[in-house]
Amino acid sequence: MDNNSKKESETMKDEIKIERVSNGAILTYTDYDGEGKACRERIVFKYDTDAEVGNWEGLIDLLWQVAELLGILGSKYDKQRLEIRIVHGSSYVCKDKKNCEICKEEMVNEK
Repeated sequence: MDNNSKKESETMKDEIKIERVSNGAILTYTDYDGEGKACRERIVFKYDTDAEVGNWEGLIDLLWQVAELLGILGSKYDKQRLEIRIVHGSSYVCKDKKNCEICKEEMVNEK
């Protein structure tokens, strides 16, 4: 049994795979332990694909995880950095700016 896992880890390629499922996505990627041994990791992200529902936090988490795995995040002091966030459509008029989480976020980012 130990022999088989060793062979699999020796031939395992670094890869990131996203599988869509009915209520979100499953991220599978290659990770390494402290001894450099490769293993497969899986994370389930739940979100709704309907834009009207607005439950996209799991999707945001998935995208951040992929960016982290690719090593492309950056910091606020870098010349450029990645930003992943939910915004209103360019022609959408929000009727509840006072209580809208997206509008609140946009106000913070404008400052």
